[in-house]
Amino acid sequence: MAYDLSKNAGQGVDEMEKSESMPLLKIIQDMSAEVKVSHPDHEVKRIEGLKAGDIMFLGDRSKIESPLVVIPVAQDTVYVEWKPKKEGGGIVAQHDASILTHPNYKKGEGANKYKEFLGSNDLKKTIYTLLRFQRGEEWELGLIAFSGGSLKKVRAWNTAIANFKYPDAMKLDFAPPMFARKYEISTFIDSNDSDDTYYNWAIKPIEGGILDPKKDEAILTLCDETYSSRQGALPDNSQPTAPVAQIVDDEAPF
Repeated sequence: MAYDLSKNAGQGVDEMEKSESMPLLKIIQDMSAEVKVSHPDHEVKRIEGLKAGDIMFLGDRSKIESPLVVIPVAQDTVYVEWKPKKEGGGIVAQHDASILTHPNYKKGEGANKYKEFLGSNDLKKTIYTLLRFQRGEEWELGLIAFSGGSLKKVRAWNTAIANFKYPDAMKLDFAPPMFARKYEISTFIDSNDSDDTYYNWAIKPIEGGILDPKKDEAILTLCDETYSSRQGALPDNSQPTAPVAQIVDDEAPF
């Protein structure tokens, strides 16, 4: 028996910015509490052997070996509203894309040209990518939150996903679902306009990583079930809660 891919034609691709959250995969930065000795939370969050540039899975607070093999399943976009640090910082609320039409919404200028604001509060766009990642023989459930400088990486990834077509030899004449093939994820040292450096995501398709309906029936079924049953740990957009603070932070100089 082979997996019927035709029932997933275009699935996930047409909703690249409409998903929910799951256990997070996070890049450790130089400023991360897990590795920065002077961080006030270091004693509580420290993990032996972890260093800047490593990938951490918050689900069990473990280091994930890189490169990591993943299969993207779905996405959602959230705008997180933050109080300025000079006013104490902290999350005010989460919003969907309709916040861009709010009368107090504005884009930054000059040195802040890449920033967005809601009144005097910062507004940070975050794209959550729900995925399955391979650890040993298992395909575990995970999530990557792209914000700031990492948004350029997820946009490039989305372009690769949207432009992918099944090879003629597969005789699959329909739009592939988002989980049509495997990708390899690692980290690299990136820089911003001020030449500050930080670790960012590196993402590329795996050669020969297209999922086959017969050979990969089990993982295709798992991805389909993940897409269909996703309900996630993301709070409602109107409810700023602690889990979001773990997702969107200021550890990297974006």
